[in-house]
Amino acid sequence: MSTTPPPPPQRIQIIGASCAGKTTLGHALGARLGLPFTDIDDLWWSPGWIEAGHSSLRRRLEPLAASPAWVVGGNYFASSEPVLWPRLQWLIVLDFPLGLLTRRALWRTVRRAATGEPCCNGNREQWLRLLQRDGILRYTWRTWAARHARYQGLANEPALAAVRVTRLSSPAEVEALLASLPPAPLSAEAPRLNTPDAPDPA
Repeated sequence: MSTTPPPPPQRIQIIGASCAGKTTLGHALGARLGLPFTDIDDLWWSPGWIEAGHSSLRRRLEPLAASPAWVVGGNYFASSEPVLWPRLQWLIVLDFPLGLLTRRALWRTVRRAATGEPCCNGNREQWLRLLQRDGILRYTWRTWAARHARYQGLANEPALAAVRVTRLSSPAEVEALLASLPPAPLSAEAPRLNTPDAPDPA
């Protein structure tokens, strides 16, 4: 006797180091499952690289968390843990090697600075930020070890006891995950969530 597989989770967060591909995977998951995607970077940053702060970010995340279905990309644990995790169904962890992240950070920053491609709610990368203390490279190097250690044990954290936790350690595993998901019905479209005008600090 065949059984109907359970429906995919409807409330999903993707976390990982900078340049791990959270936004790319978030858009792909949203399109695949017919769910709206929100990049937390767009809620944290205002034009001019002005940070919102966690109290403001939590207020911005609350209506999103209360909605029935979403895909969210970004860490910002001081805000996402208390606001998103009580409603979360699936946590996807992109835990990639530091060497891969370094190469991606270099390429992405050079590309954005050269082309003027906007990011993080309309901001633009600058060459001078590349090696600054709060720039993407030094931030990634400084935070990778602690995050890697935590990611390995996330599935055992009490706050995630009822949450499906999937840790992916390579781009190939990401592709395999996407290929394993059922496509959204042809009539389903991932709606867009409005975000207010606004490197992941937490």
